[in-house]
Amino acid sequence: ISSIIEALLTPYSHWQLRDLVQPLSSDPNEILYTYDDTIRSTNRKTDKVSTVTKLDFHPRCFQEVDDLIVSGGVISSVNNSNSMTNLNRSFTTLNDGNTGAGSTWRGLFSLYNKNTQESQTIKLGSYINNNVSISKQSNGQYASYVCNNDMNLYNTDINNTSITVKDAVNLDFPLNHSALSDDGKNLVVVGDSSNIVLLHPDQNGSNTLRRDNIIETQCDSGFSTSFDSSGLQFATCFQDGTCLIYDLRNISAGPMKHVYSTRRHSSNGAFRCVKYSRGTDDLLVLSEHVGRVHVVDTRDFNNHQVIMLPVNDNPRSRQASSASLSNITSQSRSNSSVENVNPSIYNPKILEYND
Repeated sequence: ISSIIEALLTPYSHWQLRDLVQPLSSDPNEILYTYDDTIRSTNRKTDKVSTVTKLDFHPRCFQEVDDLIVSGGVISSVNNSNSMTNLNRSFTTLNDGNTGAGSTWRGLFSLYNKNTQESQTIKLGSYINNNVSISKQSNGQYASYVCNNDMNLYNTDINNTSITVKDAVNLDFPLNHSALSDDGKNLVVVGDSSNIVLLHPDQNGSNTLRRDNIIETQCDSGFSTSFDSSGLQFATCFQDGTCLIYDLRNISAGPMKHVYSTRRHSSNGAFRCVKYSRGTDDLLVLSEHVGRVHVVDTRDFNNHQVIMLPVNDNPRSRQASSASLSNITSQSRSNSSVENVNPSIYNPKILEYND
């Protein structure tokens, strides 16, 4: 259980950003996650934990496709402290994707090729990059949308040898997350605003994004958004514990469904991450800030369960538990059988939402 324990104990560099775990696109048994200034992997079959790549900074976000990993962060005192991380080079020497604006930029954007083990980091954005995405455009050509606290959504081109910043769209509020539909026609962006912005990347090869729809809500800041496999439905979750689900074919009618946290309007009950499971099921999965994960059947929305994870809300006890589990992880790497560990303490409880 050591690899699973370490993944559960993944430290986060920003208390509100929790989209830090994902399966490798080529092997769902390989789970990627951030750990200090690295991206690590744990294999669910072999229990093997390995470092995929070491970065020049502590990543606040990352995403992988086709063995290409993009990650985002910010130049900070943590990054520049030799006691925290060993920098491969000075941040002052990094380029800015050929924009000429990098002298004042503190945002960081990194690309790592898992096959060639080559990496590149550039400055991108004035402040912290809260979310990065990567999608395949054609063979050897990818696009990444980067959400920065400077209110800009950056659109970048990625190929085997370079990162090029194509353009930026200022959306008038700090950005937290974006999601692109599988057909590349719709892009949803949320941030420190009650609004949801729906963009449509141009299909004619131009370097601009056109904006034609701002969806107004009465919710708190938006932290995550996701499309279903059809690309016709998307969900957006907010800090006040509300998730809104829309049908792209009828946006003007408002959300087709509301899903609520079990602890609305509290910090522990804030929704932080929403994902569609994709495939034929299209289950909707939402994580609350602490200890609870919702699983909703989107075929009729009647089946709604909450996974209650084993957590201790006492900070001092939580620190002690983390230290204990870290010791267990270290022991199990040297000895495949860990004595005196009762796996039942890690078992979640699954309840119906109404309960």
